[in-house]
Amino acid sequence: MKFLISILLVLTLASSIESVSPAGKPPASQPSASARARANRLLVEKSSADLKHAKCPETMTSCPISPIISNSRSHKSRASHKKITAWECLDLEQELTACGKCDNDCMRMPNVENVGCEQGRCKIFTCKPGHSAHDELDPVTGSIVSRCL
Repeated sequence: MKFLISILLVLTLASSIESVSPAGKPPASQPSASARARANRLLVEKSSADLKHAKCPETMTSCPISPIISNSRSHKSRASHKKITAWECLDLEQELTACGKCDNDCMRMPNVENVGCEQGRCKIFTCKPGHSAHDELDPVTGSIVSRCL
């Protein structure tokens, strides 16, 4: 039994001597696997948050691109189950499909025939037949907006 303990002691000492670098210094400590995983996760979260805004010129804003939804089963794959958001740079002051904010599509306004985006606000040029443009107070933003009624 003493022989076995002696061998283990020798092996332990030998491995500790091998871990000393040629300069006589012990090797630098390394992060554990869980610390590396956490650091990688935080890096991915930070970089994806930074990518939203870091890639656009100053006059533009990054907005998420709405995914195209396919009803066909043949187009579904494992990749389609992953949550991936693509971004595009838009000028919210004049972009018709993102006027003033990313999710404000002027073309979806009801009863509107011709519309534009000016200074970040939807501007109605003409309404559909039977409707006319009226200005009213938007209860959410508190600003005057035009609608076809």
